[in-house]
Amino acid sequence: MPSFDVISKINHQEFDNALSNCLREISNRFDFKGLQISIDRKDKLITTTAPDELKLTQVNDLLKTHLIRRKVDPRVFSVKSSESASGGSIRQLNELKEGISQENAKTVIANIKKLKLKIQIKIQGDELRIDGKKKDDLQEAMAAIKSIDIGLPIWPSKILVPIGFAILCLRLSSFAALAIPTPTFSPCPRLPVENSTPLTL
Repeated sequence: MPSFDVISKINHQEFDNALSNCLREISNRFDFKGLQISIDRKDKLITTTAPDELKLTQVNDLLKTHLIRRKVDPRVFSVKSSESASGGSIRQLNELKEGISQENAKTVIANIKKLKLKIQIKIQGDELRIDGKKKDDLQEAMAAIKSIDIGLPIWPSKILVPIGFAILCLRLSSFAALAIPTPTFSPCPRLPVENSTPLTL
């Protein structure tokens, strides 16, 4: 039965590219010169340090801008905590979010069930698997998922076809390609007879 997965994953390479571009702009901007500003990522934890709340907000907005440019949804990270640091600066901890929690999975399932499609939805760890016999139902569900807001980006993967079904389709297409066309026959032309003489007995 054809199916597709609903996932929420971060492209860490593109996130790091956006972070590098953000730091490069911070080092070149006149209004940030001489200020102790830093952004460090360790796995899923991002630590941002700025001299005050205003600069911290500006740094966060700048990072979001660079994430969008690299086609990374800014909702992948959220503020975990803020605390005072040395020299009167502020240290903020942000957490990267990926994967669909059980609570968010239930929200997605409830929204999809409203469509009353002939599909089955299963929770598989931090992803969802949606099965359906009709491709039209799956495509309608995929379109609906893109509009569901659970506070972090989710998207459907490509429709997966079981291997056995795919092999059957391949064999059928091969047979169709090898089909021998029905031969057609044209009547034989009559040859002219010259100087014929009747046969006498």
